[in-house]
Amino acid sequence: MAPTTPLGASNIATCSPNGSIGAPTAYSLQAGDVSNGLSIPASLFSGINSGQNYGQAGFLTERIRIIVNTTTAGTAFSIVVKATQPQTDVPHEATPFPSANAGDLTFNVNTVGVYYLGPFTSARVMQPDGSLLLNFTGTLGVTTIAVLNQSYAAAGPRG
Repeated sequence: MAPTTPLGASNIATCSPNGSIGAPTAYSLQAGDVSNGLSIPASLFSGINSGQNYGQAGFLTERIRIIVNTTTAGTAFSIVVKATQPQTDVPHEATPFPSANAGDLTFNVNTVGVYYLGPFTSARVMQPDGSLLLNFTGTLGVTTIAVLNQSYAAAGPRG
């Protein structure tokens, strides 16, 4: 089944250097999210890089954090942040995101408490469509997630 995409702009807060932000609205994970996976679409990240050189758009941020709040424990519940699926259409060419070869990231969030996952880099976790993909293992208790996003500041043509 395809991953669900229920998160909206209110679930993502964008940090600015030396500034303050309002906390993002937490999204309550549902059983369907756990069985299908959860996709945070690139459209929620677009606009962050407006005015950036080189036509950058979508999830290009270099610092993204997922805030997880478990208020009722499930059974061995974990969040899996899926690694980038490197693609190249040039035979024998190195993939553009070598850090994707490090694999998925799995975090045990079963114990009651607040967890700050990340920061993640786009080269490690951005999917080919620009989204962020989460899968889950174990049995869901009562868990909410929200996202903190820090804008990408290019240090040169490719950052």
